[in-house]
Amino acid sequence: MREPRLPFRRSLLHAGLGDLDAHGPDAWKQRKTIAEGPLRAALNVNDAASVAGKRILIVDDVFTEGFTIREVARSLILAGAVEVSEVVLAREPWKGE
Repeated sequence: MREPRLPFRRSLLHAGLGDLDAHGPDAWKQRKTIAEGPLRAALNVNDAASVAGKRILIVDDVFTEGFTIREVARSLILAGAVEVSEVVLAREPWKGE
């Protein structure tokens, strides 16, 4: 069997944060605030040279509102990536919020 030619990096990005889950009636606003505040501040690209000028594909398990993936893409682009795309395995059901 032929090995894939695409480079794979499991630990390209690091967020030095614990659980930032939000619940309750204002969960959407809480998650947005967390993503644009502490998460954004905590995201660090471990090796900017490895993303500079590259097209990056992120594989994610579950898509909720998209706040986290937006911040991850933002960090990668600020580190020099020219394009960031995402593949998601599952989507949380739409709640009409």
